Amino acid sequence: MAHFLATMHTLGLRLRDRIDAASKDREAGLTTVEIVLWVGFLVLLAGVVYAFLSGYISGKLGSIT
Repeated sequence: MAHFLATMHTLGLRLRDRIDAASKDREAGLTTVEIVLWVGFLVLLAGVVYAFLSGYISGKLGSIT
């Protein structure tokens, strides 16, 4: 019985340590997510600008000839 109680006590301590460690690093990957979102936004913005300029230049070239 003592062995069972010691095992359960150790399990409880390890579980509490894991919960404490997980709650301390709640914002650990947040900067990475923010960088990925900014890069995605900038790529999308570059695509929109490229499409606009490409259409505008093609339209002007068509009216020249």
